[in-house]
Amino acid sequence: MSHLYLSPIMTAAAGSSHGYDVTDPTAVSAELGALTGWRDYRRRPGPAASVWSST
Repeated sequence: MSHLYLSPIMTAAAGSSHGYDVTDPTAVSAELGALTGWRDYRRRPGPAASVWSST
């Protein structure tokens, strides 16, 4: 696997079905595991966790 697409993971408006209506661009959504969940994911070995790009 060379790439992983993530839908928006930042905190979005309540009830958002798509996540593109971000209300807090500095916080990972609690519904998706918050920052702790993101850090746990990033600690996993392998190519998906080796590079992060926000573009």
